[in-house]
Amino acid sequence: MTNTSDEQISPDVAYLLQEYNDKEENVTSMTITYGDKRVVREIPLDQHKTHAHPTVEINAESTDGYYTLILIDADAPHQSNPVNGPYLHWVIANFQGATIVDAHTLCTYQAPKVGSDDQHRLIFLLYQSKDPISASPIIEQEKRRQFPLKQFVEENKLTLLAATACTIDGTVEK
Repeated sequence: MTNTSDEQISPDVAYLLQEYNDKEENVTSMTITYGDKRVVREIPLDQHKTHAHPTVEINAESTDGYYTLILIDADAPHQSNPVNGPYLHWVIANFQGATIVDAHTLCTYQAPKVGSDDQHRLIFLLYQSKDPISASPIIEQEKRRQFPLKQFVEENKLTLLAATACTIDGTVEK
């Protein structure tokens, strides 16, 4: 993934990138698809394909515990100046099994918005926990910017299982 100067990123973006780098090779644990386009690490995806939340399938080795999926933009508002990152786009929690059908939405899906001259890194993080996460409060709109990812992970006793990412291209679809 493209690196941004350490001086410009928040501690939570640094934590996010470390989490991603530690698990990026384990992408077989989940399959994420926007329409007919599968999310493949580092392959650009046109933002017009991301208006609706993706389809998610989990290749679970264990049915114990609960899953949480978090979608974060590491580069908000601009890759060269990610002062709003990590920006939270989606959190679903407490699902068990291979699909997200029974998931509780903690933060509703918000499609990424990327400027025409920019690309953003969208990172999907799949966590597992022994106990369900409290379904309330719902994460409000104003708390998406500079989301305290590390604090959320620690408070909810989450263990990272898998991570994958794609870049969202802001150019207009041809």
